[in-house]
Amino acid sequence: MAADRLGRGIHTGEDDCRPVGVVGTRRLLGVQSPGLVVLYRWRLAPGHEDRFVEAWSTVTKALLERGSLGSRLHLGEDGLWYGYAQWPDAATRSNAFVAPLGVEQAQAAMAAAVEERFPELLLYPVDDLASRGGFVRVMRVARPTTDIARSLAFWTEIVGLDVRSRFDDHNGYDGIILGDGDGSWELELTRHRSGEPLPTPTGEDIAALYASRPDAEALVARLADAGHPPHEHANPYWATMNASVHTDPDGYTLIVFPTD
Repeated sequence: MAADRLGRGIHTGEDDCRPVGVVGTRRLLGVQSPGLVVLYRWRLAPGHEDRFVEAWSTVTKALLERGSLGSRLHLGEDGLWYGYAQWPDAATRSNAFVAPLGVEQAQAAMAAAVEERFPELLLYPVDDLASRGGFVRVMRVARPTTDIARSLAFWTEIVGLDVRSRFDDHNGYDGIILGDGDGSWELELTRHRSGEPLPTPTGEDIAALYASRPDAEALVARLADAGHPPHEHANPYWATMNASVHTDPDGYTLIVFPTD
């Protein structure tokens, strides 16, 4: 989806384009509430869903750096895909598309996946009681790795995380960004083409995954089968809680914690 298509049809002047009686951007629990919401609707070409979701994620993250308050992607029971994009105001949205986003390939992938695009709807929040759980939209932990391909196989094929995005030769860095669930946290693994820095893990560099008991047991079995068996940890807390301690390919500690 080209940036000009994303920005088309919005008010670009400095005066306020909200309907009479609609309040402006507010803050709830220390978090800025949106003054403008844009509802997108698409019908996707069959077989293009995964590529669309990955491209949508890349474009959305680029827009976060231009002042967006975030977006959600939904699949409706009617078969349509819905994007719910939040902005402080129309001017911020308009300004976000003045310069290229730098993710043209992802925008093109989105456009190629769309079979039918419906008119966007501008929504103006009147009240906001949605829970946000704090001011942080996304938490990302970044680590170096000695082998991108090996780490990718470990975290996706064994652990079961999804690839959010990846990059090659970004100022010498190659990397992958992994996540799961609602996208509120991410794990970024990078390798500089110089070979430095190398991972320097300690036993307390821990990623703890909390999962239902059946899912936790299945993951522990996959880890053991792949050559990452459980081992003892210096902190007795994990054994007391029946958590399973493992090591990832770079030597970092991975703990699988059953929640029930």
